[in-house]
Amino acid sequence: MMEKNQNNSNQSSPWWRPAILFFLRVSLWIAGPIILALILGKFIDARLGTEPWFFIGFISFAFITSMVAIVKYAKKEIDSVSGK
Repeated sequence: MMEKNQNNSNQSSPWWRPAILFFLRVSLWIAGPIILALILGKFIDARLGTEPWFFIGFISFAFITSMVAIVKYAKKEIDSVSGK
C-alpha cells in the first residue's frame, strides 16, 4: 500500500500547473514594479515637494520594465515548449 502512494507522488505534475505558474509570474511582473513605483514615487515626491514628477517617472520606468520582462519571460517559455 505504501509503494502505491509513493508512485503517485512521483508522477508528473497536473497539466494545468505550468499555465498557473506562468499566469502568476506574469501577474507578478505586472503588479510588482507598478506597486513599488507607486510607493517610491509618492514618497519621494512628498519628501522633495516635486509632485507628480517622480511618481510619473517611476511609473513610466516600471511600465517599461514590466513589458520588457514579460516579453523576455514569454519568449523563454515559448522556446522551452517548442523545444528550441
